[in-house]
Amino acid sequence: MKMHFKWLWIPTFVIVAFLSALFLFYRIGQSDMAPFDEAWYAVVSRNIARNGDVFRLRFADKHFWDHPPVGLYLQAVNVRLFGDAPSSYRGAMAMSGLLTIVFLLVMGIKDNRPIPYLITALVLVTTRWWLIRVRSGNMEAPMLLFQTMAFVLAGRAKRGRDLWIAGLMWGLSMLTKSAISMTMFPVMLLAGLRVEGGVKKWMIFLFSLFLIPFVWYAISYFISGPDYIKFNLFHVGLRDGKVSGLTETNITKVVLYWRSAVNKWYWPINLSIIWGLFNLKKRKYFLVLSYLFISAVPYFTSAESHIWHLSPLYIPVAILVGYMIEDAFKFKKLLGVLAMTVFGYLFVSNALTAWKETVRVVSTYPELRLLRKASLRPFALYTNEVSYMPQWIYYADKKIDTNFHKSEDVFTISRPFDLLTHDYFLPKDNGGEIIDRERDLVLIHFK
Repeated sequence: MKMHFKWLWIPTFVIVAFLSALFLFYRIGQSDMAPFDEAWYAVVSRNIARNGDVFRLRFADKHFWDHPPVGLYLQAVNVRLFGDAPSSYRGAMAMSGLLTIVFLLVMGIKDNRPIPYLITALVLVTTRWWLIRVRSGNMEAPMLLFQTMAFVLAGRAKRGRDLWIAGLMWGLSMLTKSAISMTMFPVMLLAGLRVEGGVKKWMIFLFSLFLIPFVWYAISYFISGPDYIKFNLFHVGLRDGKVSGLTETNITKVVLYWRSAVNKWYWPINLSIIWGLFNLKKRKYFLVLSYLFISAVPYFTSAESHIWHLSPLYIPVAILVGYMIEDAFKFKKLLGVLAMTVFGYLFVSNALTAWKETVRVVSTYPELRLLRKASLRPFALYTNEVSYMPQWIYYADKKIDTNFHKSEDVFTISRPFDLLTHDYFLPKDNGGEIIDRERDLVLIHFK
């Protein structure tokens, strides 16, 4: 049986890993950096790569306190290895996504349970917004990698000593995006309750859970004071504890986001949740449904929830689909074959849609050539446009002064300087020399 398993499944898993890599890395560097978060993180990561300061994170000339550093460190390492390019920042995230897939496949081989792990991997890589976020320079990919490792390792632990690696993985997930993984903490404790061991088990497990976050927040406290903890953990992470979205309108909005995010997996996911509820006494369903429902609470209770915030929910629902199809095979082989046939159709359909609408899409911003040109000029750069500031700072690779509020300011700013603005904003006879333009956006020099 084991030889049959290896000869049958290992080549299948290798093919799945290869196809996942293709979906994650194809054309990953051809699109320009997106205007806000992606470019924002890239500027912070570039500063780490250049100055080597791994504790004082900065965006331009300001402190960056919004998120902990693990994802930024991964991007900074890529920049040092492969240069300052969009593919370096996104590549670090795509590699985290690929490692998530590979980890799931390896666990399938290790546990001799290929079906649920294979299904989980295939659902993930063809889930629309998982793929979008993992291919971007945002921070979800390493967070989801560490959450997946923490959950799977904790769920399969049999002895107390099996829990410590899971605890460390949860700690790393806490240092990718501010406090989001706090929703997993009760699930980790539930997993620990079902593992043999006494006080020593809990001491080791709790130590492993909090070691990495404690070290980072202690260092940040001594460097930046209590304001860092207050802003990063409570304001950004826990949103000041506000429950502002528990309304019918917000719940409807989140459900609509969810349906769009998972595309054609929506109904299989719903069916797997119902199946899981009927089998709640089984340990595997109890843990994964706890993971899903606890993780979902913040999105239904916050009016600030957006479609990109739903990333932590993709892992548990993908696992549920895998469990359901595994159970179909256990119940009756014919039922399992039928379930796999329907799954195969949905997988191919989602994969084709993802390839067409996500993987092959290249987004460019023509106006960025003005920023690239400004980066080569030795003059201070001003603008009155702040909507795309992180993206502009990334491509200009210099400070952009926004102390330019009305058109008459061109006569009071110390010269020489460059100005990037819309031509209709400038006064007539302003005395400037237009260096270049893109539609109504002009780069103009004042001597």
